Amino acid sequence: MSTGTLIEALWCIGPPPTARTQLQSCVLRLRRLQGAEAIASDPAGYGIRLGPRRAGR
Repeated sequence: MSTGTLIEALWCIGPPPTARTQLQSCVLRLRRLQGAEAIASDPAGYGIRLGPRRAGR
């Protein structure tokens, strides 16, 4: 998902000047909780990497 789309979703009524930095901080926290490999990033934005499904789920 593009960085711009994420910022629009998080701040519907106009993002603050620090929106990009705040988004990066949120992604860092998610990586700490879920593991660095769970969140992919590239210059365009971010993505979630899904692992193999566990048996019984």
